[in-house]
Amino acid sequence: MVDPDEQFIYCNPVAEEVYGVPSGTLVGRNLRDFVSSETFELIRRQTEKRRAGERSTYEFEIIRPDGEKRQLLITVTPWLDEDRQFAGALGVFRDITDRKRLEKESEERRLYLESVLACAPDAIVTVDDEHKILEWNEGAERLFGYSAKEVAGRDLDELVTGTDAGTHEEATGYTQYVLGGEVLPPTEAMRYRKDGTPVDVILAGAPIRLGEEMIGAVGVYADITERKRAEEALRDSEERFGVLFEYAPDAYYLSDLKGTFVDGNEAAEALVGYSRAEIIGMSFLKL
Repeated sequence: MVDPDEQFIYCNPVAEEVYGVPSGTLVGRNLRDFVSSETFELIRRQTEKRRAGERSTYEFEIIRPDGEKRQLLITVTPWLDEDRQFAGALGVFRDITDRKRLEKESEERRLYLESVLACAPDAIVTVDDEHKILEWNEGAERLFGYSAKEVAGRDLDELVTGTDAGTHEEATGYTQYVLGGEVLPPTEAMRYRKDGTPVDVILAGAPIRLGEEMIGAVGVYADITERKRAEEALRDSEERFGVLFEYAPDAYYLSDLKGTFVDGNEAAEALVGYSRAEIIGMSFLKL
């Protein structure tokens, strides 16, 4: 309890413990001794409400004699004297320092994760336990062509599998697997963009739990279309080379750095009189 000038006129032992002063020494001291000038101005504005007969709840920060800062949530009621005149205020407060710290850490963690989602080059998507999209990062926007606003609340598997029933069945199977508590390792698959074009991806997924409760899943999609094209081009090149090598009219040999034959074409067999099986492993010095 404080008088109109914010001087303590009554307190219990818990208040002295929170304010960090020895027993019996808080009464007679002023709130100004425990707060910054800005906070004291806040308290004075609140006191004016008390003069008008208003009750209110608000937060403020105190600075204890040892320098430690504590956050308090206080509910304050006007205190009137026998003549019904304003004589001070009665405050009931709770120390919320730990709660505020956890809130700050949670907010910092949220901002950190949002930054990770925004900066990640791959598509990262989270869904709830009904397959509905909750988060859709910029990588997902680039890969699939949908904005985050367009996809919010939509079924993920219906969105990225196009009209292909087999792809949809595969996708829902993966989602159910992850929502069942399992981790889906990196897996190659085909998905579809907004414009209907297919895209080769490597996808992976993991369940999201809150304590023991399964609340959703996270999926990561990496575009491997260019890699698949390069692999296909390499296979085509190897096949063309194989045909040219095998049926060329001239004799061709392949050998390692030691001069040992590792392959030869039909013309080479005819030239040296050995079969391919006999040539492989021989040194050209022995021919």
